[in-house]
Amino acid sequence: MAYNEQAEQKALLAINNAAHETALKILMNAYGTDILRFCDSLVKNESDAQDMLQNVFIQAHKNFSTFKGESQIRTWLYTIARNRCLDLIKSRKRMSNYLEFVDEVPESSGAETEETSDMLAAKIIRDCLDKLSNDVKQAMLLRFQSDHSYEDAAKILQQKPGTIQARVTRALPTLKRCVEENGVTL
Repeated sequence: MAYNEQAEQKALLAINNAAHETALKILMNAYGTDILRFCDSLVKNESDAQDMLQNVFIQAHKNFSTFKGESQIRTWLYTIARNRCLDLIKSRKRMSNYLEFVDEVPESSGAETEETSDMLAAKIIRDCLDKLSNDVKQAMLLRFQSDHSYEDAAKILQQKPGTIQARVTRALPTLKRCVEENGVTL
């Protein structure tokens, strides 16, 4: 989902008036689904992604009073989400319990439906994204899945906008080639 100016304004007003629960509800309604999808793309586990989503909004609620307004609230929330997801991934690696979950694609019965074809294409795209470095994958997801500008993605990833744009630009031909090699035409 793109930037929701009305939700941002209402949330800022609520934060400034110390109505943090109201701000939280506004932001969860405006951005919760997209942040969940972003977390799921990073942690590759729906249950963990839901936990991360809760952690994002708990942390935001605790830190509303420190929000400086130097970026959109949406950008701030995605930064929190990214950091919480990376923390989870690091802890998984340290504990050697990092398991990657892959969505199951139904077996083809000969008569492939459009829905099955779309599911297969989505799985191939996810698999190709997973072959990219973590930094490039995050830039691609923020830019195309979450519809962030390069400037917002740069703030979330703590990089320069030109760096994010270069990563995306260089990754697109690689992603396209991988997808096409796996039988999906873009």
